[in-house]
Amino acid sequence: MAIEINVIELTERYAKFIISGLTPASANALRRCMINEVPRMAIDEVNFYENTSVLFDEQLALRLGLIPLRADPGLYVLEDECTCEDGCSLCQSTASISAEGPIKIYSSDLVMGDENISVADDNILIVDLKDGQKLLLNAIIKLGTGEMHAKWQNAVVCGYKNIPHVSITDCNDCGRCVDVCPRDVFKCVDGRVMIGDDINCSCCNLCVEACELDGIVIEEDPEAFLFKLETDGGMTASALIVYAVRMLRDKAVRLKSVLERFSH
Repeated sequence: MAIEINVIELTERYAKFIISGLTPASANALRRCMINEVPRMAIDEVNFYENTSVLFDEQLALRLGLIPLRADPGLYVLEDECTCEDGCSLCQSTASISAEGPIKIYSSDLVMGDENISVADDNILIVDLKDGQKLLLNAIIKLGTGEMHAKWQNAVVCGYKNIPHVSITDCNDCGRCVDVCPRDVFKCVDGRVMIGDDINCSCCNLCVEACELDGIVIEEDPEAFLFKLETDGGMTASALIVYAVRMLRDKAVRLKSVLERFSH
């Protein structure tokens, strides 16, 4: 069966789409890849030279690490895979802050050492420096994956479900299913009960229990999945999907090559 994709909604940070022709294992592999395996850049280490703010060094380092950064992961390599010894432009970059209060420091105040890296949101508050307080730091940005830490996750929300199909085999137009359905799958038009958009069905079976004629049937397509994906802006939703699919393809090609090599 050929794989088909139907995009329902797509914005810079959100995607809702249907994939048909996949096995449950393949659908879950795509979900896990988008969450844990697609790499991204994030602040990993912070060197503090002066910090007299109300926040401890550890608190500021945590905030900095969770600021989403926008960068092409293809321009960098993982630290473990780099051939350098003490860090280079391929496996890391830098960002710095030098400020004295009174001032509110936002993510836009991070001075990047690489023009290819920028913050996804400019108005993330890092710390509010009061009169006389100072902050001087240098941060090291590294490539990583969600398997290593949540700060390297591109997909903040990613899930899927089988596509439901609702049908009415017998109906006396009592309207009970319309009243109990929490997703407005059913609607009453000119006194007749009709099915609206059954893709919103959560398979709660409240309509089945409410029907006195046992005339409502809910089935799931085992090879069609509704995906919902949201990113934090470090990578667009469409780019994340494409990157994950390419990673899965490359894994399959490598596995095939290994199996063919050992089969001869």
